[in-house]
Amino acid sequence: MKCIWLIILTMVSMACAFVNEPCQWDQFLGNPGRTAYTECSGPDSPEVLWEITLDGVAGTPFIVGDKVIVCSQFYSFFPPPLELAPPSNITVVDLLTGTLLQKIVPEEDFVGVYPVGDALLINTGFELYNIDLASEETSFVSKVPGTCFCLSGCHPLILPDKIVFPTTPVVCLSRDDYSMLWDLETSLGLLYPDTAEIMNIAASLSRVYVVLEEKNGTRVLAVDDETGELIWMKDLAVMGIAADGPTVFAAGEDLYALDAGTGELLWMFELDFTWSNIAVGPAAVYFTDTQNHLYAVDKNTGELEWKSPWEEAEWVTYIVGTKDAVICSNILNLTVFSAKDGKELWNIHFRDYSGPFPDKPCPAVTEGILVIPKKELQQGDSFVMIRPEQLVALTSDPKLFVKQGDAFLSEDLKDQAISSYEKAAELYEKKGDLSSCQEMQERIHELENPSESPPPVSVPSSTPESIMPTTPPGLSTPIPFSAVILVIVLMGIPITYYLIKHKPKDG
Repeated sequence: MKCIWLIILTMVSMACAFVNEPCQWDQFLGNPGRTAYTECSGPDSPEVLWEITLDGVAGTPFIVGDKVIVCSQFYSFFPPPLELAPPSNITVVDLLTGTLLQKIVPEEDFVGVYPVGDALLINTGFELYNIDLASEETSFVSKVPGTCFCLSGCHPLILPDKIVFPTTPVVCLSRDDYSMLWDLETSLGLLYPDTAEIMNIAASLSRVYVVLEEKNGTRVLAVDDETGELIWMKDLAVMGIAADGPTVFAAGEDLYALDAGTGELLWMFELDFTWSNIAVGPAAVYFTDTQNHLYAVDKNTGELEWKSPWEEAEWVTYIVGTKDAVICSNILNLTVFSAKDGKELWNIHFRDYSGPFPDKPCPAVTEGILVIPKKELQQGDSFVMIRPEQLVALTSDPKLFVKQGDAFLSEDLKDQAISSYEKAAELYEKKGDLSSCQEMQERIHELENPSESPPPVSVPSSTPESIMPTTPPGLSTPIPFSAVILVIVLMGIPITYYLIKHKPKDG
């Protein structure tokens, strides 16, 4: 009997391991301070899945499960008075449809909002607050010792059991109760410079890596993530940093690969200064320089794989690597390149000037969907004001438009459903899938002309199976793969039991 249960548990574990590994965009993986890479596939072309208008300037969007969470704040220079501006808020929308789910207006002004499990962590610059997404209740967490001189868009690292803030000094809190685990100034003691400013941070499973600037230059430090104690230190003129298993990549005047355990230099790639983060893929690292190029360098050898023109590289650029593409985004452009050879796949031009904010939040990616803010300025005779921005979801997968249409239809939003199905039909036609295109057109026709649908056919019970009416392919319900696995497992139980029960006895 033990053999039977061992076989069953093994089969179920294999099935669960196979079906429960959807493409995930972890909270800290979306931070360019870490690897900025995901195994998800981005869109092949910039088709708009949905677009919504925010109340102000968008922060970094986070994709958490089936939701998108983004904060928006209002900025202006000179009139109109700020008291007339809409309050800073947090917007939660449905990932598939862009439908507004929640709009939270915290009592405190904030500089950052970060998803942590089922809650949001609000950073006011001096204090931390926790907002429960279900109840929207706000509770004080702790004060944040130190100030943030980190590069624009450098967020805290949300690790499985702790949160590390890129403040000066670096601060590490427990995720359980937000208690202080360590701060870098205390843990380093006399080794901590009086003129220190923290430029960037990254993390691996057991270490935190810090780019620290002082009057004598810039250093890269590796510290224990539990205690903050120094493991190694290296003098390098860098700003960006990313950790990837046994290697730490740091970039500034050049790109360096360091041994994560010892800090030993593994290789160096010469380049002009970079303002971008470092995206670390399975085989290459991606970054831009200030001479308008995007690079792919072999992460094991430091050899150049390809170099492509990126005309707007002098601005702060965020790079996100996906399964088959490299996404470069800044205030002026969004350009997507092939990860294989650097060929430009598509581009969206935002505008021709940077305005007072030469930076734009990093985009977020999940399977087939890219979420990115659109930033525009409105200029008047006596003031410059940030317009309400749009948050846009892009995809090129017709199946997502079908799912979107189904979601709209379930809410009795027929016109929106028809629009989604029309887009799905268009994309199916472009891809050469004429059968699916026709299926979508038939579904649209049924919705637009419900009275023309043929009445159901009454079939006697004696009717031969060969002439029984069948459900149209587009309306059939696909059997989940997990259900197939479950059926196989259940069928295997009696068979296995029978074989063991009737096994011939020896001698």
